[in-house]
Parts: sequence; C-alpha cells; structure tokens
Amino acid sequence: MIDEKSVYTDKDIQKILGISKSKMQTIRSNNTIPFTKIGRHFYILKRDFEAWLSSNAGKIVS
Repeated sequence: MIDEKSVYTDKDIQKILGISKSKMQTIRSNNTIPFTKIGRHFYILKRDFEAWLSSNAGKIVS
C-alpha cells in the first residue's frame, strides 16, 4: 500500500505550481504529468512528480 504522504493530489500540485484547476486538468488530459486515477480522484506519486519536474526544467509545458 502507498503511504499517503508519498502522493500528491491535484490540489497539492496546483498549489506547488501556482496553477488553476483547469490548467491542472489540461496537463493531466495531455498526459503531461504521470498520474493514477482511483474513482474520481487523481494521485501523483511524489517521486514521479519530482522526476517530471526535473526532466522539464527550463521547458515550457502546456
């Protein structure tokens, strides 16, 4: 089982990146960021988010 502290929710990512709910939905729908959907909720493993963020440093992500 995944420890709750090892995952981010959409709201966590929105707060970290300073983006809107609609921008987060766009990023997810473009498969720009790795996520897991359970029911109606989306989860992003912290290690995957950090790797994604590092690999996209200096790039424009839309």
